[in-house]
Amino acid sequence: MYDQCHNNGKKWIWSIGGASDLKFGIKDDQIASFVDKVKFILSKAGDGVDLDFEHMSSKDDDSLLNTYAKMVKLLRAGLDEAGMQDKTIGYTTRYNAAWNEDTSPDGWTNWNTDGEAMKIDTVLQSHGGSLASVVDYVNIMFYDQDPTDLDAPNGLKLKNYQTVLEAFEKIFPKNKLIMGFEPGPQFNNGKWEGAEVDHAVIDHLK
Repeated sequence: MYDQCHNNGKKWIWSIGGASDLKFGIKDDQIASFVDKVKFILSKAGDGVDLDFEHMSSKDDDSLLNTYAKMVKLLRAGLDEAGMQDKTIGYTTRYNAAWNEDTSPDGWTNWNTDGEAMKIDTVLQSHGGSLASVVDYVNIMFYDQDPTDLDAPNGLKLKNYQTVLEAFEKIFPKNKLIMGFEPGPQFNNGKWEGAEVDHAVIDHLK
């Protein structure tokens, strides 16, 4: 599969995490070991890793966000020092990570996970960097959510996606924005908006 990707001009990216895995895993004193394991994996095969840790604020404190900031910063440094500057790091997060309770758009439900990307970015900026400088892309998950929470009682439209993208553009350059879609059945009363809207969003992203 890895060779097939490369033979067709595609990248092979390892996905690490999924949903709320970080809550049950990495602590600050385990970051160095995590970085070593990622370097080992990428020394065997792969063009990068995608870090899919969601709901990191569900504990009602910022400890996991601080851990994530340290982890992604040290991972980028570790890969670079190992001569793996070409290996990518992806940041997968939910649609509400780029606004907080004070900046969220009208009509959108607030969650305790609002603003996670903002908080991670603030930590990294305090150390002379930024979230955009240590990740190669952000994969935005805009699904698995009841449309009534998203100011979309009649289903998601292009304008709802534009609202999310405009928020992320305040943290990331446009060329690092990726939008995640999930056609078909979804969790949390989420409803697929249909192929027509998805294509409109893709055209807007381009």
